[in-house]
Amino acid sequence: MARTGCTAQIEDSVLLETVRALLRLEGIAESGEDGAVLITDRLPLSPAPYSGIVYLTRARTLPECAFDVKVVHLPLSYRELADAVHELTDAGDSKTAELSPVQKEAEPVVFSGTEIRWGTQTIHLTPTEAAVFSYLFAHRGRTVLRNDLRRAVWGDSGETNVTDVYIRYLRQKLIPVFGQGVLLTVRGEGYILSLPE
Repeated sequence: MARTGCTAQIEDSVLLETVRALLRLEGIAESGEDGAVLITDRLPLSPAPYSGIVYLTRARTLPECAFDVKVVHLPLSYRELADAVHELTDAGDSKTAELSPVQKEAEPVVFSGTEIRWGTQTIHLTPTEAAVFSYLFAHRGRTVLRNDLRRAVWGDSGETNVTDVYIRYLRQKLIPVFGQGVLLTVRGEGYILSLPE
């Protein structure tokens, strides 16, 4: 059975890139074809031509809607979005679907000390990079507030740009192994580490 694809229609470019990164991690293709699951931050007037809709929102009360939607509250949780998408697609049930490159190397991401291991690849971190990564790794898939990260690593004594500097260092080491979108900045809020749990 072929997998149902997803199409993401999201106005916020950072959120859009985050959703695309999470779909890649789940091995779910983006598709503009009829019957795809729509992931959006704006409810459409009609569910057609989508097979399901995942609505991303910060609101706790939802607008009146004449059709069913799966609601995922922001800030985005990797697991919550993945569960909603799997529920609406056959991605969770398809045993014969072709695996994505990430799933072909279905090794877990292992972090210990100052090393990140994934499959046959190892990333070496400095002690400060490891402290930043450790906090992000413990909260992967969720938005980590910038001030919380700074407090956890530098005890609230770090200068404001030191966090950005170490996020940049981490990106330079993570992107060659995990690809673009692995560590995203959520404008005005913080960061999301998009690694499987």
